[in-house]
Amino acid sequence: TEVSPDAPVIVAHADQAPAAAPVIYQARVASVQPGAVSAGGLGIPSELDDGKPATQWREELASDGEGQFFTFEPRTAAMHATQVRIVPGNQKSANRLKRIAIVSGSGAWHIDLPDGASDPAGTAYVAELPAPVEGCVTAVIEATYGPQNGATAISELEVFAEGERAGGGEAALAKIVTTGADGLRAAEQQLSRSGAAGV
Repeated sequence: TEVSPDAPVIVAHADQAPAAAPVIYQARVASVQPGAVSAGGLGIPSELDDGKPATQWREELASDGEGQFFTFEPRTAAMHATQVRIVPGNQKSANRLKRIAIVSGSGAWHIDLPDGASDPAGTAYVAELPAPVEGCVTAVIEATYGPQNGATAISELEVFAEGERAGGGEAALAKIVTTGADGLRAAEQQLSRSGAAGV
């Protein structure tokens, strides 16, 4: 994956807290999707961060997914990423993430995940970034649990901005609107789609 083996390692741990779908950082690019025969056929991988573990991203190549990547973009430059949350795909029939790299303009890190094969379905794991990350965040699959040519599945791969899980993404968006900060239009549009929470 060309990420330095000397990059710092973060160990993910089981996440006991409930989590609404992130609204600041959104998955915008996936390097591969089933049925896409070229880059032009790739769509937004919304199944990664829609808050619905039943929807999954799947890699259906003759590999374990190593090197496949996903890029997340913030709705506003004023908010920075601080946490990555992962829910494995079908634990009985698909490979599960073992290590991913997080790459950004301010640095790169490895995230090691436990093998959740025996954990209850839907168990989430979180990793706290060592410092808030500005701008885009790319997650790269480095290793998986399962056979070398097994299909890898991910139910959720989410990036949360600072304070988003504690105060809610809508509160952060509302602050952008009231202060007229960068990303005002995108914040207004997302709030209008959020129903009661947006109000």
